[in-house]
Amino acid sequence: QKWQEERQKQFPGSEPFWQLLQKLFQASWRFQSRDPVLPPRNWWDLGQLIAALRLDTAITFPFTLMTVGDALRLYGLERDKRLKTFLDLQLKLYSQVNADETALLYAATALAVSQSPQGLSHLQGSMQVLSDRLVTALEKYGGKLQMRHTVEKILTEKGKATGIIVRNQKNGQIYPEMADEIVANIPIQNLPQLIDREAIPSLYHRRIEKLPPASGAFVVYLGVDRAAIPPDCPPHLQFLYDYDGIIGENNSLFVSVSKEGDGRAPVGKATIIASSFTDTSLWWRKGEDNYQQLKAAYSQEAIERLGNYFHLNPDHIVHIESATPRTFERFTGRNQGIVGGIGQRLSTFGPFGVATRTPIPHLWLVGDSTHPGEGTAGVSYSALTVVRQIENKLLASS
Repeated sequence: QKWQEERQKQFPGSEPFWQLLQKLFQASWRFQSRDPVLPPRNWWDLGQLIAALRLDTAITFPFTLMTVGDALRLYGLERDKRLKTFLDLQLKLYSQVNADETALLYAATALAVSQSPQGLSHLQGSMQVLSDRLVTALEKYGGKLQMRHTVEKILTEKGKATGIIVRNQKNGQIYPEMADEIVANIPIQNLPQLIDREAIPSLYHRRIEKLPPASGAFVVYLGVDRAAIPPDCPPHLQFLYDYDGIIGENNSLFVSVSKEGDGRAPVGKATIIASSFTDTSLWWRKGEDNYQQLKAAYSQEAIERLGNYFHLNPDHIVHIESATPRTFERFTGRNQGIVGGIGQRLSTFGPFGVATRTPIPHLWLVGDSTHPGEGTAGVSYSALTVVRQIENKLLASS
């Protein structure tokens, strides 16, 4: 109700548009809660999808091929710059693209899932707590976690995935690990680097090559005295610096601020994490000296902009670090340091998206490249889908 009052105040005349989003979200949530497999790649997948389609989701059918921009035009709101800018800011975080390109059904969920009764949660102790729980669960159920190991190749034989080549980063040792099934939590753009070209079906390889460029991120991490944080500062903020610019072209910052006692900073201190979207190619064009200069310039600009809201005098800043696409590639191995998946355009959303079941038998893909996209909930859903697919495969062969 508070959000309804706020949007009517900020965007007069837009309520029919928001009501449409709410109806589409409710239907989409019911559909998604039945664990459909999207996009389907065999008869079992198709059966799971059909089972999730019911009369209570029929309202979504006419809107499957519409974007948020189409919906704005439907209600005569395409010239509402304030509303359009707000939507661009919100959707860029989730779909990687602006309102004109974002699939309407995806946007309906991304914009509404944070509201009651679903809601988003702020983990006490940050995402490190979730990582710790995952490690505990992995070890509890017989898994083995190998730190500082790099998968350098996915082995194939007669077109089927059979194992991986692993490098121990500590001693440089290279050795094979054979497996019945391989689940790759990587961007789909990494696959051609890991598999022999002849093992990838030509249509699949062409699809990867034709994917639109993915976004990168520049992130500045600040450790500050609590005095740098204004009173009643919310934990998440968005700043827009150029109202006439394109969202994400270094004109906006997405900011996360720790709360006192939440485990992310010592008592009396706080963390400020600010990120902006960036073209990954920008960070790979020149040598090391130019790279360091560019990194320093981005850091200085971000801190100056943050200083318009936070009290960032030198006495309040305890620690500064920054990360670029080159940083993310180094520490995560993601191709070109891309973040956030492939973007939720119509051509890559839902039934037109990237499947967890690859055309290479015994090789599965999870993570933000696959349906339903980025975020903890999204990538967990793709993992759940793969578990169900492998279980069904094992049952069928037993």
